[in-house]
Amino acid sequence: KAWQWDNTATNENSSSTPIETPPDRSSEHPFTQASVYEALQAVKLDQNGDIVLDDDALIALNAALENNMPMLDDDAIAELQSIIKSGLPGKAGEQTAQIVADYYQYLGARNEFNALYETTNAGDQDIETYEAQYSELLALRELYLGSEAAQQLFAATDANSQYMFDSMKLENNTSLSEEEKRQEQAKITER
Repeated sequence: KAWQWDNTATNENSSSTPIETPPDRSSEHPFTQASVYEALQAVKLDQNGDIVLDDDALIALNAALENNMPMLDDDAIAELQSIIKSGLPGKAGEQTAQIVADYYQYLGARNEFNALYETTNAGDQDIETYEAQYSELLALRELYLGSEAAQQLFAATDANSQYMFDSMKLENNTSLSEEEKRQEQAKITER
């Protein structure tokens, strides 16, 4: 573990001990060292000390940020980044702090995007419409997170979505026999 807070050691007979937090931080912002460590402890580092952006990192980002969406302003984000950098020093801390800020901005934009589509497309939609909306969401991710980070963070999500879109299109394809559909579904599953 690369986290550098004093009280993050684990006891063999219990879970992580609480991390002491200066009182001024917990009163001003919704994050403490303990809550940041708890939410982001799943973040992994590669052999070069860079953060690994994968599904585990995405889960950690969602755990850290989604419940706090309405509470965070620029000062709170800056304080969160400071806590991250103090607990995870060096390049990994800088990278984590940046991705957290970028992801928070993305969540806000995603929420606006979803609200827009909920109000404009309240009726039945076909698979092509959903796929087009998903493509727009992919572009939004890349805008806020960068192409490489977005692809790494959402690789599993995107693969699952593509599987769903392909399976739904196959199911709706009336030109194939049931046997042909089974064969095509096997190919989709394999991909």
